[in-house]
Amino acid sequence: MHLTFIDGKPALLVVSKKERWIVISDIHIGFAVLSGLGHEYDMDEATTMSRRIIKLGEDYKCNKLLLLGDLKHSIGNPTTYEKNQLELFFKILTGKFYIWITLGNHDAGVESFADKRVFIAGKNGIVLDDVLFCHGHSVPNGFLKYRAIVMGHIHPHALIGVENTPVWAIFVNKHKTKPNRIVVVPHFNDVLTQRNYSPGNPTTLSPLFRKLDITEFRLEQRSLFGEKIIA
Repeated sequence: MHLTFIDGKPALLVVSKKERWIVISDIHIGFAVLSGLGHEYDMDEATTMSRRIIKLGEDYKCNKLLLLGDLKHSIGNPTTYEKNQLELFFKILTGKFYIWITLGNHDAGVESFADKRVFIAGKNGIVLDDVLFCHGHSVPNGFLKYRAIVMGHIHPHALIGVENTPVWAIFVNKHKTKPNRIVVVPHFNDVLTQRNYSPGNPTTLSPLFRKLDITEFRLEQRSLFGEKIIA
């Protein structure tokens, strides 16, 4: 399996045997509306997000899409706005991709109205080859047996210049044990960055990080354009 950071985009290209996947996380449809910013960001979120994803699929010749959770922003059941937008989101994308989803902590109720062509995994995530893909808000069974873990949930940021900017966070194991690295995918929703929405310390946010003892890993951060920020 090959994992490639897509230059300039919060998305991962995964090539497994003859399959090519686009992997993204933390779309948070509904954030602008629930945060009172709807008047500033007057857009059809479902269409906007879908167009970005379809362009990635076309550019990298992928017909498989893996969403690592937090499709919507509300913690509880979806608002009417979120439900309508996500139904449209699925309708558009199922015409272009086979879609797999690992549900996040913001995704209560999503499975009840997701398109029937969408495969939804539980908290244990999805395994491709020897890599575990999950949201990161819970502890998947058997997580120590995989070569690597790819997750979302954390919304990694770094201060670049004077702005908080989404980055890739890569935790590299200091020892010859599994997993040898954890890749944290940046959030796909640009509005989260524009409003400096950062949940906090990953070691307090993710029980998976606590189980792994993150002090045994070395942190590397890379911007969306590939530069290493911290080694």
